Amino acid sequence: MHLMSSTEFNPALFDELKSLRLPSVNGKRFINIGCGEGFFCGYALFDGALESIGVDESEATVQQAKVNFPSGKFISGQSLPEGEARYDVILYSANIHEAEDQQERITSLVSSLNDDGLLVIKFNIYPSKKNEWIKKEKNGRVALFPSKKKFSEMLSSHAWKIIGYGIDQPEKKRNCVIVHIRKMKPFSYLMLATPASGKTTISRALFEKAGIPVVSGDRTYYQIYRGKIPAPSALQELVQKNYSATGIDKVTQLVFSHGLEQELVDIWCSQHGYCDFAIDSYVPEDYHQRIAELLGQKGYVPVQLNWDMNKSMPSGTETEKKASAYQRFVSSQQHEEVEVFVERAILPESLEKNLRWHLDHPYDGKLVTQNLPLKLSGWVCSVEPQQNITHCFIRAFGNSQRYPLNTAREDVVDVLKTELGIQPPSLCGFHCIVEYGTLAAGFEFGFIVRDQEVKIANIKPKAGKTSLLKSVKEKIKAKW
Repeated sequence: MHLMSSTEFNPALFDELKSLRLPSVNGKRFINIGCGEGFFCGYALFDGALESIGVDESEATVQQAKVNFPSGKFISGQSLPEGEARYDVILYSANIHEAEDQQERITSLVSSLNDDGLLVIKFNIYPSKKNEWIKKEKNGRVALFPSKKKFSEMLSSHAWKIIGYGIDQPEKKRNCVIVHIRKMKPFSYLMLATPASGKTTISRALFEKAGIPVVSGDRTYYQIYRGKIPAPSALQELVQKNYSATGIDKVTQLVFSHGLEQELVDIWCSQHGYCDFAIDSYVPEDYHQRIAELLGQKGYVPVQLNWDMNKSMPSGTETEKKASAYQRFVSSQQHEEVEVFVERAILPESLEKNLRWHLDHPYDGKLVTQNLPLKLSGWVCSVEPQQNITHCFIRAFGNSQRYPLNTAREDVVDVLKTELGIQPPSLCGFHCIVEYGTLAAGFEFGFIVRDQEVKIANIKPKAGKTSLLKSVKEKIKAKW
């Protein structure tokens, strides 16, 4: 770049350069519409631009720009040169308000940008609350100025931001704005946290309500597994070999460790077309940046979502490990059980003759788990109809507790009716729970006959093997 030593520029141009906030153009293509004598093209060359082009409708000005900056390319005209060229930065310094097709011109300029290119332009916004164009005429030249609403409407299909104001404006009359405009790209909202961290809840609360489609990683793996989504052979074989509904995290880790993230992202993006969408899929943290890069290469703006929510469950892999460890532990332990002795009492002859009863549980010699409550169940009836029995009792520690016969035993009623010809009440069964402490001390069991306690058995334990329950409790307390 050669800048003539005799060239002097208005100092206000340097203030304007600051207000434009141009991005770095090092190694990029820069063009300035309405370039004047080439000041901004000279800055682009100074900043290392690969190519710096200036366009101006004044032939005399173009020739001066060539003298000022011989390394630049300067041509006469009012618009971009014809052709398929794409630019990284377009600075529009011409008076756009004299154009009747301002919205179309903006769209044309943006379409000439590279995917990550930037259009920088100044606009004068007319102070009106209506959605309208304001027509002004001066010295025979007509200009159209948009109101604030019209300005926003005009740029609605682009990504834009007001980044500053024209220089030498009173603070209360900042109508001249500097705008950065880019191509509007779809957003990909990334929810990549570990399983059960709230991704699906956020999807329902935010994206489904907003009508933004959500790609489910779990469902994607399932559809690949079932052959419902076409996938590259390497990815399909890996998923079909390792898929498990409770092992999504394991499959995901294998996909990334085998370098198949590009194939997975391609499938995500193919499900809803080129539009905004959210991704609800676990991705190992080391690959989050890689996923963002791949989506950026496909033309999306990746937005990484982060939140703090208590996990509702561990991962499938963690659950599987703990369950397997517990299974091995249980298999390695001996069961602590006690053997129950049921010692029948000697009844008076009259009662022995008239009383029919059976203890279904526990029977003599029954093994029960130590420290757990004991179920006591069975049935009773009297051969004499007038001797109706309605309660059983348990006596322990010097006290008696009565329990009503409230369990229907149609099986017993049918047998007694057939074999003995008697008709006992249907509610002749009993069912009660005895705490282990009561069993450990031993207790008496019997029935209430004519409002008197009639003992029919002594029930007590005999210590047996070591206790599984005690071992489990101690192990859990020590480890978990």
